[in-house]
Amino acid sequence: MEMAGALGMLFFIAVSLLPLILAILLIVWVYQLKKNSDLQAEQMKRVIALLEQKSSSAGKDLDRDRM
Repeated sequence: MEMAGALGMLFFIAVSLLPLILAILLIVWVYQLKKNSDLQAEQMKRVIALLEQKSSSAGKDLDRDRM
C-alpha cells in the first residue's frame, strides 16, 4: 500500500513540474528564434550591400563601354 502512495506522489510531482518545464523550453526556443532572426537580418544587410556594390560597379563598366 505504501508503494501506491509513493507512486502517486511521484506522479503528482511530475505533473506539477510539467508546466514549468514546458515554459522553460518555450522561453529557450523563443530566445534561439530571436537570435537566429537577428543573425539572418545582419546577413541580409551584407548581401544587399554587396549587391548594391556590384550593381554600381556594373553601371560604371557600362558607362565606360559607351565612351
